[in-house]
Amino acid sequence: MVQTLRKSLQVIKTSIIRGRIAIILLTVLFIGLIVFCTLFPIPDADKEIIVNPGVVKFSKVFLHNILVFLFQEFMGISTFGLYGIFAIYINALSLGTTFSVLYSTNKLYLVYKMVIHGTIESCAIILNSFFSFYFWVKVFKNVKLVFLKKQKLSTALIDMCFFTASFTVLFLMMYLVAGVFEKLVSYF
Repeated sequence: MVQTLRKSLQVIKTSIIRGRIAIILLTVLFIGLIVFCTLFPIPDADKEIIVNPGVVKFSKVFLHNILVFLFQEFMGISTFGLYGIFAIYINALSLGTTFSVLYSTNKLYLVYKMVIHGTIESCAIILNSFFSFYFWVKVFKNVKLVFLKKQKLSTALIDMCFFTASFTVLFLMMYLVAGVFEKLVSYF
C-alpha cells in the first residue's frame, strides 16, 4: 500500500515536472482572464450584495464538485485536452466577474468566501486541464513503444491506468478539501 502510494506520487511528480511549461501557460491564461474580467466595471456593483445561500450539506457540495471533475476529465480526454482550455476560460470568467463584484462591494466576502476554496478548485481545474493534454502525450508515447516492441501492450495499459488513477485520486482529494472549505468557510 505504501509502495503504491509512493509510486503514485512519483508518477504525479514526474508528470508535473515534464509538463511544467504547459502548467505555467495554463496558469497564466487563467490568471490573465481573471485580471481581464476585473478591468471592466459591473453595472450596479456598488449596491450592497446580500449573500445567504442557506444551509447546504457537505455531501451535496462534494458530489457537485466530483460530478464537475468527472465531466471535465471525460470531456478533456475525449476532446484531446481542448475542453480543458474551455473549462479554464469559463471558470476564469466566472471568478473574475465574482472577484470584480465582491471587490467593489464587500472585500471581506472576497477574502474568506472566495479566495480560500477558489484557489484549491482553480489549481484542480488547471491540473485537470494539464492531465487531459498529458494523457494523450502518454498514450502516443506508449503506442510508439508498443509498435517498436520496446514495451508490451499489457504494460502500456497498466501504465496508463496507473497514471489515470494517480491523478484521479489527487483530484478527488483536492475537490474534497475544496468542498470542506466551501462548506465550513464560505457558507458562514
